[in-house]
Amino acid sequence: YADVDIEAIPLKKARDKVLKRLLDNNKISIQEYNEALSEPIPTQRYPMPFIAPQLAYKLKERYSGINRIMSTLDQNIQLLARDTLRKRLEPLKNHGVSNGAVVVIDTKSKEVLAMVASADFFDEKSEGQVNGAMAMRSPGSALKPFAYALAIDRGLISPESILSDVPIDYGGYRPENYDDKFRGAVTAREALKHSLNVPAINISAKLGNEGVYDFLKDAGITTLTKPKEHYGLSLILGGCDITLLELTNLYAGLADMGNFAPYKLILGEKSQNKGDIIPPHLDKSISRKLLREGTAYIITEILSEVERPDLPICWESTVNLPKVAWKTGTSYGHKDAWSIGYNPKYTIGVWVGNFNGIGSSAIVGSEAAAPILFDLFNALSASSGDQWYIQPSDVQEREVCSLSGMVMSKHCHTSKNEHYIPGISPNQECNMHRAIAIDNETGMRLCSKCRIGRAYTTKTFIVFPPEIATWKERNGINVDRLPPHFTECSVVASGDGPIIRSPSAESEYIIRQGVDIEYQKILLEASVSNDCRNIYWFVNSDMIFNGSPMKKVFITPKPGKHTIVCMDDEGRATKMTLTVR
Repeated sequence: YADVDIEAIPLKKARDKVLKRLLDNNKISIQEYNEALSEPIPTQRYPMPFIAPQLAYKLKERYSGINRIMSTLDQNIQLLARDTLRKRLEPLKNHGVSNGAVVVIDTKSKEVLAMVASADFFDEKSEGQVNGAMAMRSPGSALKPFAYALAIDRGLISPESILSDVPIDYGGYRPENYDDKFRGAVTAREALKHSLNVPAINISAKLGNEGVYDFLKDAGITTLTKPKEHYGLSLILGGCDITLLELTNLYAGLADMGNFAPYKLILGEKSQNKGDIIPPHLDKSISRKLLREGTAYIITEILSEVERPDLPICWESTVNLPKVAWKTGTSYGHKDAWSIGYNPKYTIGVWVGNFNGIGSSAIVGSEAAAPILFDLFNALSASSGDQWYIQPSDVQEREVCSLSGMVMSKHCHTSKNEHYIPGISPNQECNMHRAIAIDNETGMRLCSKCRIGRAYTTKTFIVFPPEIATWKERNGINVDRLPPHFTECSVVASGDGPIIRSPSAESEYIIRQGVDIEYQKILLEASVSNDCRNIYWFVNSDMIFNGSPMKKVFITPKPGKHTIVCMDDEGRATKMTLTVR
Protein backbone atom coordinates (compact mmCIF):
# COMPACT_ATOMS: atom_id res chain seq x y z
CA TYR A 1 0.00 0.00 0.00
CA ALA A 2 1.06 3.66 -0.46
CA ASP A 3 0.89 6.26 2.29
CA VAL A 4 -1.08 8.80 0.18
CA ASP A 5 -4.00 10.98 1.24
CA ILE A 6 -6.34 10.01 -1.58
CA GLU A 7 -9.06 12.31 -0.27
CA ALA A 8 -6.89 15.44 -0.78
CA ILE A 9 -5.40 14.60 -4.18
CA PRO A 10 -7.53 13.79 -7.19
CA LEU A 11 -7.13 10.09 -7.92
CA LYS A 12 -6.22 10.49 -11.57
CA LYS A 13 -3.55 13.09 -10.86
CA ALA A 14 -2.02 10.91 -8.15
CA ARG A 15 -1.99 7.85 -10.39
CA ASP A 16 -0.51 9.67 -13.36
CA LYS A 17 2.23 11.08 -11.16
CA VAL A 18 3.25 7.60 -10.01
CA LEU A 19 3.17 6.26 -13.58
CA LYS A 20 5.40 9.14 -14.80
CA ARG A 21 7.90 8.35 -12.06
CA LEU A 22 7.97 4.68 -13.08
CA LEU A 23 8.53 5.67 -16.71
CA ASP A 24 11.33 8.10 -15.84
CA ASN A 25 13.09 5.38 -13.83
CA ASN A 26 12.78 2.87 -16.68
CA LYS A 27 10.54 0.60 -14.63
CA ILE A 28 7.89 0.49 -17.39
CA SER A 29 7.97 1.01 -21.17
CA ILE A 30 6.30 3.87 -23.01
CA GLN A 31 3.68 1.43 -24.30
CA GLU A 32 2.89 0.23 -20.77
CA TYR A 33 2.78 3.85 -19.61
CA ASN A 34 0.24 4.86 -22.27
CA GLU A 35 -1.91 1.77 -21.64
CA ALA A 36 -1.97 2.50 -17.89
CA LEU A 37 -2.95 6.13 -18.48
CA SER A 38 -5.97 5.00 -20.50
CA GLU A 39 -7.32 2.78 -17.71
CA PRO A 40 -10.47 4.18 -15.96
CA ILE A 41 -10.21 5.39 -12.37
CA PRO A 42 -12.04 3.25 -9.70
CA THR A 43 -15.10 5.04 -8.38
CA GLN A 44 -15.66 2.94 -5.24
CA ARG A 45 -13.75 1.05 -2.58
CA TYR A 46 -13.86 -2.73 -2.64
CA PRO A 47 -14.37 -4.52 0.67
CA MET A 48 -11.41 -6.40 2.07
CA PRO A 49 -11.83 -10.20 2.12
CA PHE A 50 -12.82 -11.61 5.51
CA ILE A 51 -12.95 -15.37 5.10
CA ALA A 52 -10.33 -16.63 7.57
CA PRO A 53 -10.04 -14.00 10.32
CA GLN A 54 -8.63 -16.24 13.07
CA LEU A 55 -5.89 -17.51 10.78
CA ALA A 56 -5.11 -13.98 9.61
CA TYR A 57 -4.68 -12.80 13.21
CA LYS A 58 -2.55 -15.86 14.00
CA LEU A 59 -0.22 -15.31 11.06
CA LYS A 60 0.04 -11.58 11.77
CA GLU A 61 1.04 -12.39 15.34
CA ARG A 62 3.57 -15.03 14.28
CA TYR A 63 5.14 -13.02 11.45
CA SER A 64 4.85 -9.46 12.74
CA GLY A 65 7.83 -8.22 10.73
CA ILE A 66 6.60 -9.51 7.39
CA ASN A 67 4.76 -7.20 5.02
CA ARG A 68 3.00 -9.85 2.94
CA ILE A 69 2.23 -13.46 3.88
CA MET A 70 1.07 -16.04 1.36
CA SER A 71 -1.19 -18.56 3.11
CA THR A 72 -1.90 -22.05 1.82
CA LEU A 73 -5.67 -21.53 1.94
CA ASP A 74 -7.76 -22.25 -1.12
CA GLN A 75 -10.48 -19.58 -1.15
CA ASN A 76 -13.08 -21.80 -2.81
CA ILE A 77 -12.55 -24.66 -0.35
CA GLN A 78 -12.49 -22.23 2.57
CA LEU A 79 -15.85 -20.74 1.59
CA LEU A 80 -17.30 -24.20 0.92
CA ALA A 81 -16.23 -25.40 4.37
CA ARG A 82 -17.59 -22.27 6.06
CA ASP A 83 -20.96 -22.43 4.33
CA THR A 84 -21.32 -26.19 4.93
CA LEU A 85 -20.55 -25.76 8.62
CA ARG A 86 -23.10 -22.95 8.98
CA LYS A 87 -25.80 -24.89 7.14
CA ARG A 88 -25.41 -28.04 9.25
CA LEU A 89 -25.12 -26.10 12.52
CA GLU A 90 -28.37 -24.20 12.06
CA PRO A 91 -30.74 -27.03 13.12
CA LEU A 92 -28.38 -28.04 15.94
CA LYS A 93 -28.70 -24.65 17.63
CA ASN A 94 -32.14 -25.67 18.90
CA HIS A 95 -30.43 -28.54 20.74
CA GLY A 96 -27.82 -26.55 22.62
CA VAL A 97 -25.06 -26.70 20.00
CA SER A 98 -23.64 -23.35 18.96
CA ASN A 99 -20.35 -23.76 17.13
CA GLY A 100 -17.92 -25.83 15.14
CA ALA A 101 -14.71 -25.78 13.15
CA VAL A 102 -13.40 -27.38 9.95
CA VAL A 103 -9.88 -28.07 8.69
CA VAL A 104 -9.06 -29.33 5.18
CA ILE A 105 -5.50 -30.49 4.47
CA ASP A 106 -3.88 -31.58 1.23
CA THR A 107 -3.02 -35.21 1.99
CA LYS A 108 0.32 -35.19 0.16
CA SER A 109 1.71 -31.70 0.73
CA LYS A 110 0.17 -31.22 4.20
CA GLU A 111 -0.89 -27.71 3.13
CA VAL A 112 -3.92 -26.40 5.01
CA LEU A 113 -6.48 -25.63 2.29
CA ALA A 114 -9.23 -24.50 4.66
CA MET A 115 -9.35 -23.51 8.30
CA VAL A 116 -12.79 -22.42 9.44
CA ALA A 117 -12.15 -21.65 13.10
CA SER A 118 -15.78 -20.89 14.02
CA ALA A 119 -19.15 -20.67 12.33
CA ASP A 120 -19.44 -16.88 12.64
CA PHE A 121 -16.58 -14.64 13.77
CA PHE A 122 -19.02 -11.86 14.75
CA ASP A 123 -21.34 -14.06 16.83
CA GLU A 124 -20.34 -12.84 20.29
CA LYS A 125 -23.03 -14.90 22.01
CA SER A 126 -21.41 -18.11 20.76
CA GLU A 127 -17.88 -16.75 21.26
CA GLY A 128 -17.26 -16.77 17.53
CA GLN A 129 -13.83 -15.14 17.79
CA VAL A 130 -12.38 -18.23 19.48
CA ASN A 131 -10.06 -20.20 17.20
CA GLY A 132 -11.80 -23.58 17.26
CA ALA A 133 -9.21 -25.13 14.96
CA MET A 134 -6.45 -24.52 17.50
CA ALA A 135 -8.42 -24.87 20.74
CA MET A 136 -7.48 -27.85 22.91
CA ARG A 137 -10.30 -30.36 23.34
CA SER A 138 -10.74 -34.04 24.28
CA PRO A 139 -10.61 -36.21 21.12
CA GLY A 140 -12.91 -38.97 22.41
CA SER A 141 -12.41 -42.12 20.33
CA ALA A 142 -10.65 -40.37 17.46
CA LEU A 143 -7.20 -41.69 18.44
CA LYS A 144 -8.15 -45.40 18.45
CA PRO A 145 -7.07 -46.17 14.85
CA PHE A 146 -3.48 -45.35 15.78
CA ALA A 147 -3.41 -47.95 18.57
CA TYR A 148 -4.58 -50.60 16.10
CA ALA A 149 -2.10 -49.32 13.51
CA LEU A 150 0.80 -49.66 15.94
CA ALA A 151 -0.33 -53.16 16.94
CA ILE A 152 -0.50 -54.24 13.28
CA ASP A 153 2.82 -52.55 12.51
CA ARG A 154 4.52 -54.44 15.35
CA GLY A 155 3.01 -57.80 14.49
CA LEU A 156 0.77 -58.05 17.55
CA ILE A 157 -2.47 -58.43 15.60
CA SER A 158 -3.91 -58.72 12.11
CA PRO A 159 -7.38 -57.52 11.03
CA GLU A 160 -9.12 -60.81 11.87
CA SER A 161 -7.29 -61.45 15.15
CA ILE A 162 -9.63 -62.25 18.03
CA LEU A 163 -9.63 -59.67 20.83
CA SER A 164 -11.35 -60.02 24.18
CA ASP A 165 -14.16 -57.64 25.01
CA VAL A 166 -14.89 -58.61 28.60
CA PRO A 167 -14.83 -56.73 31.93
CA ILE A 168 -11.27 -56.05 33.03
CA ASP A 169 -9.56 -54.23 35.88
CA TYR A 170 -6.34 -52.26 35.41
CA GLY A 171 -5.44 -51.33 38.97
CA GLY A 172 -8.90 -50.01 39.73
CA TYR A 173 -9.50 -48.65 36.23
CA ARG A 174 -12.42 -50.59 34.73
CA PRO A 175 -13.15 -49.43 31.18
CA GLU A 176 -16.58 -49.96 29.66
CA ASN A 177 -17.97 -49.64 26.15
CA TYR A 178 -20.18 -46.75 25.04
CA ASP A 179 -23.31 -48.93 25.20
CA ASP A 180 -22.39 -50.54 28.55
CA LYS A 181 -22.29 -53.95 26.84
CA PHE A 182 -19.55 -56.51 26.30
CA ARG A 183 -19.29 -58.84 23.33
CA GLY A 184 -16.88 -61.48 24.57
CA ALA A 185 -14.82 -62.16 21.46
CA VAL A 186 -14.48 -59.69 18.56
CA THR A 187 -12.12 -59.34 15.63
CA ALA A 188 -9.75 -56.39 15.54
CA ARG A 189 -11.64 -55.18 12.46
CA GLU A 190 -15.00 -55.21 14.24
CA ALA A 191 -13.56 -53.69 17.41
CA LEU A 192 -12.22 -50.71 15.44
CA LYS A 193 -15.33 -50.33 13.26
CA HIS A 194 -17.56 -50.32 16.35
CA SER A 195 -15.12 -48.18 18.34
CA LEU A 196 -15.10 -50.53 21.34
CA ASN A 197 -13.26 -49.23 24.38
CA VAL A 198 -12.10 -52.42 26.10
CA PRO A 199 -10.21 -53.93 23.12
CA ALA A 200 -8.56 -50.55 22.46
CA ILE A 201 -7.44 -50.33 26.09
CA ASN A 202 -6.10 -53.90 25.98
CA ILE A 203 -4.14 -53.14 22.82
CA SER A 204 -2.68 -49.99 24.38
CA ALA A 205 -1.58 -52.07 27.37
CA LYS A 206 0.08 -54.64 25.09
CA LEU A 207 1.95 -51.92 23.20
CA GLY A 208 3.75 -51.18 26.46
CA ASN A 209 5.93 -48.25 27.37
CA GLU A 210 6.76 -47.17 23.81
CA GLY A 211 3.16 -47.07 22.71
CA VAL A 212 0.56 -44.56 21.62
CA TYR A 213 1.96 -41.65 23.65
CA ASP A 214 5.41 -41.83 22.03
CA PHE A 215 3.90 -42.31 18.60
CA LEU A 216 1.69 -39.23 18.94
CA LYS A 217 4.65 -37.13 20.06
CA ASP A 218 6.73 -38.38 17.12
CA ALA A 219 3.84 -37.62 14.76
CA GLY A 220 3.75 -33.96 15.79
CA ILE A 221 1.12 -33.73 18.54
CA THR A 222 2.35 -30.86 20.73
CA THR A 223 -0.46 -30.77 23.29
CA LEU A 224 0.77 -33.81 25.27
CA THR A 225 2.72 -31.65 27.69
CA LYS A 226 2.64 -33.98 30.70
CA PRO A 227 4.58 -37.24 31.24
CA LYS A 228 3.02 -40.38 29.76
CA GLU A 229 2.21 -41.67 33.26
CA HIS A 230 -0.20 -38.76 33.68
CA TYR A 231 -2.36 -39.96 30.79
CA GLY A 232 -2.11 -43.71 31.33
CA LEU A 233 -4.29 -46.13 29.39
CA SER A 234 -7.18 -43.65 29.16
CA LEU A 235 -5.18 -41.67 26.58
CA ILE A 236 -6.60 -43.82 23.80
CA LEU A 237 -10.17 -43.07 24.92
CA GLY A 238 -9.68 -39.31 24.80
CA GLY A 239 -8.02 -38.71 28.15
CA CYS A 240 -5.91 -35.87 26.76
CA ASP A 241 -6.19 -32.55 24.94
CA ILE A 242 -5.65 -32.08 21.23
CA THR A 243 -6.43 -29.46 18.59
CA LEU A 244 -8.50 -30.04 15.48
CA LEU A 245 -5.63 -28.81 13.32
CA GLU A 246 -3.11 -31.27 14.77
CA LEU A 247 -5.60 -34.15 14.84
CA THR A 248 -6.48 -33.61 11.18
CA ASN A 249 -2.81 -33.48 10.28
CA LEU A 250 -2.25 -36.69 12.25
CA TYR A 251 -4.81 -38.40 10.02
CA ALA A 252 -3.13 -36.84 6.98
CA GLY A 253 -0.07 -38.92 7.89
CA LEU A 254 -2.22 -42.05 7.89
CA ALA A 255 -3.82 -40.91 4.64
CA ASP A 256 -0.36 -40.45 3.13
CA MET A 257 0.34 -44.13 3.82
CA GLY A 258 2.40 -43.60 6.96
CA ASN A 259 4.28 -40.44 5.98
CA PHE A 260 3.90 -37.87 8.77
CA ALA A 261 4.98 -34.24 8.44
CA PRO A 262 4.05 -30.87 10.00
CA TYR A 263 1.11 -29.05 8.47
CA LYS A 264 1.82 -25.95 6.36
CA LEU A 265 -0.03 -22.67 6.74
CA ILE A 266 2.13 -20.45 4.52
CA LEU A 267 3.56 -20.71 1.01
CA GLY A 268 6.07 -17.89 1.32
CA GLU A 269 6.82 -14.53 2.89
CA LYS A 270 7.84 -11.14 1.50
CA SER A 271 10.38 -9.09 3.35
CA GLN A 272 9.11 -5.66 4.31
CA ASN A 273 12.42 -4.08 3.37
CA LYS A 274 13.55 -5.96 0.26
CA GLY A 275 10.37 -7.55 -1.03
CA ASP A 276 12.16 -10.82 -1.74
CA ILE A 277 10.53 -14.20 -1.12
CA ILE A 278 11.63 -16.02 2.04
CA PRO A 279 10.97 -19.79 2.06
CA PRO A 280 8.59 -20.67 4.90
CA HIS A 281 10.32 -22.30 7.85
CA LEU A 282 7.79 -25.15 7.82
CA ASP A 283 9.14 -26.29 4.46
CA LYS A 284 12.36 -27.29 6.24
CA SER A 285 10.45 -30.02 8.05
CA ILE A 286 11.22 -33.55 6.95
CA SER A 287 8.52 -36.18 6.47
CA ARG A 288 8.85 -39.16 8.82
CA LYS A 289 7.84 -42.71 7.96
CA LEU A 290 6.21 -43.78 11.22
CA LEU A 291 4.02 -46.59 9.86
CA ARG A 292 4.51 -49.17 7.16
CA GLU A 293 2.61 -48.48 3.97
CA GLY A 294 0.89 -51.84 4.38
CA THR A 295 -0.23 -50.95 7.90
CA ALA A 296 -1.72 -47.64 6.76
CA TYR A 297 -3.47 -49.41 3.88
CA ILE A 298 -5.02 -52.07 6.15
CA ILE A 299 -6.30 -49.47 8.63
CA THR A 300 -7.63 -47.38 5.74
CA GLU A 301 -9.56 -50.33 4.33
CA ILE A 302 -11.17 -50.94 7.73
CA LEU A 303 -12.07 -47.27 8.19
CA SER A 304 -13.61 -47.06 4.71
CA GLU A 305 -16.19 -49.81 5.35
CA VAL A 306 -19.69 -48.31 5.40
CA GLU A 307 -21.51 -50.99 7.42
CA ARG A 308 -20.82 -49.44 10.80
CA PRO A 309 -22.70 -47.54 13.51
CA ASP A 310 -21.11 -44.13 12.91
CA LEU A 311 -22.29 -43.76 9.32
CA PRO A 312 -24.53 -40.67 9.40
CA ILE A 313 -28.22 -41.55 9.08
CA CYS A 314 -28.61 -39.00 6.31
CA TRP A 315 -26.07 -40.92 4.20
CA GLU A 316 -27.26 -44.49 4.81
CA SER A 317 -29.28 -44.76 1.60
CA THR A 318 -27.14 -42.43 -0.51
CA VAL A 319 -25.87 -44.04 -3.70
CA ASN A 320 -23.34 -41.25 -4.29
CA LEU A 321 -21.46 -41.86 -1.06
CA PRO A 322 -17.83 -40.94 -1.82
CA LYS A 323 -15.10 -43.47 -0.98
CA VAL A 324 -13.73 -42.15 2.31
CA ALA A 325 -11.92 -43.58 5.30
CA TRP A 326 -13.24 -41.96 8.46
CA LYS A 327 -13.48 -42.10 12.22
CA THR A 328 -15.78 -40.29 14.63
CA GLY A 329 -15.31 -39.41 18.26
CA THR A 330 -17.42 -38.08 21.13
CA SER A 331 -15.80 -36.81 24.31
CA TYR A 332 -16.95 -37.63 27.82
CA GLY A 333 -20.02 -35.60 28.77
CA HIS A 334 -20.95 -34.98 25.11
CA LYS A 335 -18.85 -31.82 24.95
CA ASP A 336 -17.00 -32.52 21.70
CA ALA A 337 -18.13 -34.19 18.48
CA TRP A 338 -15.42 -35.17 15.99
CA SER A 339 -15.29 -36.63 12.53
CA ILE A 340 -12.03 -37.04 10.65
CA GLY A 341 -11.91 -38.49 7.14
CA TYR A 342 -9.53 -38.82 4.25
CA ASN A 343 -8.84 -40.02 0.73
CA PRO A 344 -5.64 -39.76 -1.36
CA LYS A 345 -6.27 -36.06 -2.07
CA TYR A 346 -7.93 -34.51 0.99
CA THR A 347 -7.90 -35.01 4.75
CA ILE A 348 -10.79 -33.27 6.50
CA GLY A 349 -11.40 -32.73 10.20
CA VAL A 350 -14.63 -31.49 11.78
CA TRP A 351 -15.29 -30.47 15.37
CA VAL A 352 -18.73 -29.51 16.71
CA GLY A 353 -19.49 -28.27 20.21
CA ASN A 354 -19.67 -25.20 22.41
CA PHE A 355 -16.66 -23.02 23.19
CA ASN A 356 -17.90 -22.59 26.77
CA GLY A 357 -17.55 -26.35 27.31
CA ILE A 358 -21.23 -27.02 27.97
CA GLY A 359 -22.30 -30.45 26.76
CA SER A 360 -25.41 -31.50 24.88
CA SER A 361 -26.94 -34.86 23.98
CA ALA A 362 -26.82 -33.68 20.36
CA ILE A 363 -23.02 -33.42 20.45
CA VAL A 364 -22.26 -36.85 19.02
CA GLY A 365 -19.59 -37.47 16.40
CA SER A 366 -21.72 -39.56 14.06
CA GLU A 367 -24.72 -37.23 14.28
CA ALA A 368 -23.29 -33.71 14.55
CA ALA A 369 -19.85 -33.82 12.90
CA ALA A 370 -19.98 -36.67 10.36
CA PRO A 371 -22.72 -35.12 8.16
CA ILE A 372 -20.51 -32.06 7.67
CA LEU A 373 -17.58 -34.30 6.76
CA PHE A 374 -19.53 -36.21 4.14
CA ASP A 375 -21.10 -33.06 2.70
CA LEU A 376 -17.60 -31.70 2.11
CA PHE A 377 -16.25 -34.89 0.56
CA ASN A 378 -19.27 -35.09 -1.68
CA ALA A 379 -18.77 -31.49 -2.82
CA LEU A 380 -15.03 -32.01 -3.35
CA SER A 381 -15.42 -35.34 -5.15
CA ALA A 382 -15.40 -33.57 -8.52
CA SER A 383 -11.81 -32.46 -7.95
CA SER A 384 -10.62 -35.61 -6.18
CA GLY A 385 -12.31 -37.98 -8.61
CA ASP A 386 -12.69 -41.66 -7.90
CA GLN A 387 -9.03 -42.18 -7.05
CA TRP A 388 -8.35 -44.58 -4.21
CA TYR A 389 -5.38 -46.36 -2.76
CA ILE A 390 -3.65 -49.16 -4.64
CA GLN A 391 -2.82 -52.19 -2.51
CA PRO A 392 0.90 -51.88 -1.68
CA SER A 393 3.38 -54.66 -2.41
CA ASP A 394 3.91 -55.45 1.29
CA VAL A 395 0.25 -56.43 1.72
CA GLN A 396 -1.02 -59.84 0.66
CA GLU A 397 -4.21 -61.82 1.19
CA ARG A 398 -4.51 -65.11 3.04
CA GLU A 399 -7.07 -67.59 4.29
CA VAL A 400 -7.65 -67.70 8.04
CA CYS A 401 -9.96 -69.59 10.38
CA SER A 402 -13.40 -67.98 10.58
CA LEU A 403 -13.52 -68.45 14.34
CA SER A 404 -10.01 -67.66 15.57
CA GLY A 405 -8.67 -65.42 12.82
CA MET A 406 -5.48 -67.51 12.89
CA VAL A 407 -3.87 -69.44 10.04
CA MET A 408 -6.03 -72.43 9.13
CA SER A 409 -5.24 -75.78 10.73
CA LYS A 410 -6.51 -79.19 9.58
CA HIS A 411 -9.14 -79.01 12.33
CA CYS A 412 -10.74 -75.75 11.12
CA HIS A 413 -13.98 -76.09 9.16
CA THR A 414 -14.66 -72.64 7.66
CA SER A 415 -12.41 -69.82 6.53
CA LYS A 416 -12.35 -66.16 5.54
CA ASN A 417 -9.79 -63.92 3.87
CA GLU A 418 -7.77 -61.13 5.42
CA HIS A 419 -5.06 -58.70 4.40
CA TYR A 420 -1.76 -59.24 6.16
CA ILE A 421 1.89 -58.21 6.01
CA PRO A 422 4.17 -61.22 5.37
CA GLY A 423 6.95 -61.50 7.92
CA ILE A 424 5.21 -59.07 10.26
CA SER A 425 1.64 -60.24 10.89
CA PRO A 426 1.07 -63.08 13.38
CA ASN A 427 1.47 -66.45 11.68
CA GLN A 428 0.31 -68.83 14.42
CA GLU A 429 -1.82 -71.80 13.41
CA CYS A 430 -5.32 -71.93 14.89
CA ASN A 431 -5.33 -73.22 18.47
CA MET A 432 -9.02 -72.74 19.17
CA HIS A 433 -9.98 -75.86 17.22
CA ARG A 434 -8.30 -78.67 19.12
CA ALA A 435 -8.42 -82.39 18.38
CA ILE A 436 -8.82 -84.17 21.74
CA ALA A 437 -8.47 -87.92 22.30
CA ILE A 438 -11.41 -89.20 24.39
CA ASP A 439 -10.99 -92.53 26.15
CA ASN A 440 -13.68 -94.94 24.97
CA GLU A 441 -13.95 -96.61 28.38
CA THR A 442 -13.95 -93.68 30.82
CA GLY A 443 -14.84 -90.73 28.59
CA MET A 444 -11.81 -88.90 29.99
CA ARG A 445 -9.29 -86.84 28.05
CA LEU A 446 -6.11 -88.61 27.00
CA CYS A 447 -2.77 -86.96 26.38
CA SER A 448 -0.01 -88.32 24.14
CA LYS A 449 1.40 -90.31 27.07
CA CYS A 450 -1.70 -91.97 28.49
CA ARG A 451 -3.39 -92.74 25.19
CA ILE A 452 -0.82 -95.45 24.42
CA GLY A 453 -2.50 -98.85 24.50
CA ARG A 454 -5.99 -97.44 25.07
CA ALA A 455 -8.93 -97.26 22.67
CA TYR A 456 -10.02 -93.70 22.04
CA THR A 457 -12.02 -91.47 19.73
CA THR A 458 -10.77 -88.12 18.45
CA LYS A 459 -13.16 -85.20 18.77
CA THR A 460 -12.64 -81.53 17.86
CA PHE A 461 -13.35 -79.03 20.65
CA ILE A 462 -13.50 -75.23 20.47
CA VAL A 463 -11.23 -73.83 23.18
CA PHE A 464 -11.58 -70.10 23.80
CA PRO A 465 -9.04 -68.03 25.77
CA PRO A 466 -9.84 -68.24 29.51
CA GLU A 467 -11.29 -64.73 29.88
CA ILE A 468 -13.61 -65.22 26.89
CA ALA A 469 -14.70 -68.73 27.91
CA THR A 470 -15.52 -67.55 31.44
CA TRP A 471 -17.42 -64.50 30.21
CA LYS A 472 -19.49 -66.62 27.83
CA GLU A 473 -20.49 -69.06 30.57
CA ARG A 474 -21.38 -66.28 32.99
CA ASN A 475 -23.63 -64.82 30.33
CA GLY A 476 -25.44 -68.07 29.58
CA ILE A 477 -23.54 -68.90 26.39
CA ASN A 478 -22.55 -72.54 26.11
CA VAL A 479 -18.89 -73.36 25.54
CA ASP A 480 -17.21 -76.69 25.00
CA ARG A 481 -16.02 -78.13 28.30
CA LEU A 482 -13.13 -80.54 27.89
CA PRO A 483 -13.48 -83.82 29.80
CA PRO A 484 -11.15 -84.19 32.82
CA HIS A 485 -7.68 -85.52 32.20
CA PHE A 486 -7.32 -89.31 32.63
CA THR A 487 -6.90 -89.81 36.38
CA GLU A 488 -4.30 -92.56 36.06
CA CYS A 489 -1.96 -90.33 34.04
CA SER A 490 0.95 -88.73 35.89
CA VAL A 491 1.64 -86.04 33.30
CA VAL A 492 1.13 -82.46 34.54
CA ALA A 493 -1.41 -80.60 32.44
CA SER A 494 -0.20 -77.85 30.14
CA GLY A 495 -2.08 -74.85 28.82
CA ASP A 496 -3.53 -71.75 30.38
CA GLY A 497 -4.09 -71.67 34.12
CA PRO A 498 -6.59 -69.37 35.86
CA ILE A 499 -6.29 -65.64 35.24
CA ILE A 500 -7.06 -63.64 38.37
CA ARG A 501 -9.42 -60.82 37.40
CA SER A 502 -10.18 -59.50 40.87
CA PRO A 503 -8.48 -58.10 42.81
CA SER A 504 -6.22 -56.47 40.23
CA ALA A 505 -2.54 -57.33 40.15
CA GLU A 506 -0.40 -55.92 42.96
CA SER A 507 -3.33 -53.80 44.08
CA GLU A 508 -3.71 -51.89 47.33
CA TYR A 509 -6.98 -51.89 49.25
CA ILE A 510 -7.76 -49.27 51.89
CA ILE A 511 -10.25 -50.07 54.64
CA ARG A 512 -12.63 -47.13 55.02
CA GLN A 513 -13.11 -46.04 58.59
CA GLY A 514 -16.67 -45.79 59.86
CA VAL A 515 -18.00 -48.24 57.25
CA ASP A 516 -19.13 -51.71 58.30
CA ILE A 517 -16.46 -54.24 57.25
CA GLU A 518 -19.21 -56.47 55.85
CA TYR A 519 -19.73 -53.87 53.12
CA GLN A 520 -16.03 -53.78 52.23
CA LYS A 521 -15.46 -57.39 51.23
CA ILE A 522 -13.10 -58.07 48.32
CA LEU A 523 -14.25 -60.09 45.31
CA LEU A 524 -12.12 -63.04 44.18
CA GLU A 525 -12.76 -63.75 40.52
CA ALA A 526 -10.81 -65.65 37.87
CA SER A 527 -11.11 -66.64 34.22
CA VAL A 528 -10.38 -70.28 33.36
CA SER A 529 -9.83 -72.37 30.23
CA ASN A 530 -12.32 -74.86 28.81
CA ASP A 531 -10.71 -77.85 30.51
CA CYS A 532 -11.26 -76.46 34.02
CA ARG A 533 -14.28 -77.59 36.03
CA ASN A 534 -13.28 -76.51 39.54
CA ILE A 535 -10.97 -73.92 41.05
CA TYR A 536 -9.34 -73.55 44.45
CA TRP A 537 -8.74 -70.21 46.16
CA PHE A 538 -5.95 -69.88 48.74
CA VAL A 539 -5.23 -66.86 50.95
CA ASN A 540 -1.85 -67.06 52.70
CA SER A 541 -1.75 -70.85 52.03
CA ASP A 542 -5.21 -71.42 53.57
CA MET A 543 -7.76 -72.86 51.14
CA ILE A 544 -10.95 -70.81 51.44
CA PHE A 545 -12.93 -72.11 48.45
CA ASN A 546 -13.27 -75.19 46.26
CA GLY A 547 -15.92 -75.21 43.57
CA SER A 548 -17.21 -73.90 40.26
CA PRO A 549 -15.24 -71.07 38.62
CA MET A 550 -18.60 -69.38 37.98
CA LYS A 551 -19.10 -68.90 41.73
CA LYS A 552 -18.27 -65.46 43.12
CA VAL A 553 -16.12 -65.60 46.24
CA PHE A 554 -15.68 -62.75 48.75
CA ILE A 555 -13.11 -62.31 51.53
CA THR A 556 -13.11 -59.94 54.50
CA PRO A 557 -10.07 -57.64 54.27
CA LYS A 558 -7.47 -57.64 57.04
CA PRO A 559 -4.56 -55.19 57.25
CA GLY A 560 -1.25 -56.46 55.87
CA LYS A 561 0.18 -58.16 52.77
CA HIS A 562 -1.62 -61.26 51.55
CA THR A 563 -0.66 -63.86 48.95
CA ILE A 564 -3.65 -64.98 46.91
CA VAL A 565 -3.45 -68.14 44.80
CA CYS A 566 -6.00 -69.53 42.35
CA MET A 567 -5.48 -73.12 41.18
CA ASP A 568 -7.57 -75.20 38.79
CA ASP A 569 -8.31 -78.92 38.97
CA GLU A 570 -5.37 -79.62 36.65
CA GLY A 571 -2.92 -78.17 39.17
CA ARG A 572 -2.17 -74.98 37.21
CA ALA A 573 -1.95 -71.98 39.50
CA THR A 574 -1.64 -68.19 39.45
CA LYS A 575 -0.76 -65.99 42.39
CA MET A 576 -0.75 -62.31 43.28
CA THR A 577 -0.03 -60.04 46.24
CA LEU A 578 -2.75 -57.92 47.83
CA THR A 579 -1.94 -55.12 50.26
CA VAL A 580 -4.62 -53.99 52.71
CA ARG A 581 -4.25 -50.83 54.79
